[in-house]
Amino acid sequence: MELVVSLYHQGRLQQALTNANKMPKKFSHSTTLRNIAGVCYTGLMQYDKALNSCKYALKIRPDYAEAHNNIWIALKGKKQLGLAIESFKQAIKVKPDFAEAYNNMAIAIND
Repeated sequence: MELVVSLYHQGRLQQALTNANKMPKKFSHSTTLRNIAGVCYTGLMQYDKALNSCKYALKIRPDYAEAHNNIWIALKGKKQLGLAIESFKQAIKVKPDFAEAYNNMAIAIND
């Protein structure tokens, strides 16, 4: 798991995804792993896969504010800003002090 996170932080998105997808079954329900995969897919402009990964993380942990927030990036890439704003609302609902979600919502509203 540390390798995937490290590759992601280095901007090596494809390598992070490759390693994430090779993780043993015991990690298949990791919300962190699915969320990072979602962000990597978004960085690679594979928005549907990004949405699927983040939504999978939310099925496991509905109160995962970061996954709600990361959905907006994929939705923005798909030009679905109205839905993106709903994702922010969910992120803020589960984590009211989540400054990044407020910032991203402002960006989406002003786009």
